[in-house]
Amino acid sequence: NVCNLKCLFCAVTSKNWGPHRPGCMDFGLFQRVIDEGVGNGLCSIKLSLRGEPMLYPKLGEMVRYAKDKGILDIYFNTNATLLDEDKINRLIDAGLDRISISFEGITKEVYESYRVGAKYEDVVTNVKTLRHIRDRRSLSYPQIRVQTVLLPELKESFPHYIEFWQGIADEVAYLDSRCETPDDDHRGLVADWACPFLWQRIAILWDGTLLP
Repeated sequence: NVCNLKCLFCAVTSKNWGPHRPGCMDFGLFQRVIDEGVGNGLCSIKLSLRGEPMLYPKLGEMVRYAKDKGILDIYFNTNATLLDEDKINRLIDAGLDRISISFEGITKEVYESYRVGAKYEDVVTNVKTLRHIRDRRSLSYPQIRVQTVLLPELKESFPHYIEFWQGIADEVAYLDSRCETPDDDHRGLVADWACPFLWQRIAILWDGTLLP
């Protein structure tokens, strides 16, 4: 759950997402999770929740372990600031299936105003390098998704965002922005819709805590 950026809209930056005790998952715990999961029909994992997964020194080993155990779909979100050529080849060799890169705007000024601590030119180059290496190796994986949090001021420019990333990414998408503060209270609200994640996924924090 550690990150190298301080994005203004992120709950980790604002400390609005529960107690923040920084750490990285023990590799033995990860192996136990995968082994138990595979024994119960687990077929897909996402190696990110809160934080930057590429800060974890054994990320490639995680991908390889899960792939060797028969996991069909291995995926994570990243800000791509650390996505250099060596790491790209290691992740491809390990069998990473999909990668989602978070990127706001299409200009240096807009991007760096939101992704505080990142350098626009470096990240664009990293994503292009990923696509170049994949194509050079004549592979179809990892599938590359570039996405933005669709902040109100970015909505009108989203068609330009799609145009900017076409030919580099396989998928260009956005996530709806939402603002939640410690004062938000959802008790008493009733809806005729239920979040499907309760039946589809389980989330495990770095220290082994299970989230409902």
